Amino acid sequence: MKKCHTVSTIVMLLLFLCIATGCATYPEDAVRSFGELPFTNHSEIKCDDDVRLYMTIIGDTHKKFGISLYISAAPFTEAGLSYEWRYYNVIDENLGGFGYSFWYKGGDFSPADVLKDFIKQNKECLTYNSDEARYRITFTLGAFEWAEDITATNQDIVFIVFGSTMIKNGVNPDAVEGWEYDVENNCFVKSFDIG
Repeated sequence: MKKCHTVSTIVMLLLFLCIATGCATYPEDAVRSFGELPFTNHSEIKCDDDVRLYMTIIGDTHKKFGISLYISAAPFTEAGLSYEWRYYNVIDENLGGFGYSFWYKGGDFSPADVLKDFIKQNKECLTYNSDEARYRITFTLGAFEWAEDITATNQDIVFIVFGSTMIKNGVNPDAVEGWEYDVENNCFVKSFDIG
């Protein structure tokens, strides 16, 4: 009986900590803050000519949706990205490996509604970094991050390209223009202050 009481006390403490730290509302907060980002026409965030986040309807049924990062291959090509890798992985001058398609069940195609359906079908792709108060959608070759509160930081939106694939295929990290190379995390980072 004592063992059962101890286990239930631990469970209650963990539940209290979870609620106190806000993890109980984590998906809802991610959806809310995503909906506050500066989308144009409810579908695109374009920060400069090299990067953008894009949401689009796939096909004519309005039931399948895509969420993608468009990242220009040019800075990586100029820094040594091999022709062989580019031949199979560069589409319309953008790096491949930055997209998902999923079934959309929402209503008005708002960014928040689209992300809500995306999370339901791809829970493992969304994470939260409590140290930096940022959410992240992870793609095959990189990630997109946004601040929980864009008024509290000067890195509201962050585009990330994982370094391992790029460097393995010839990219000199010191030669990639317009991107900061994060040595500790082995990734290329491009951040924007929009708040």
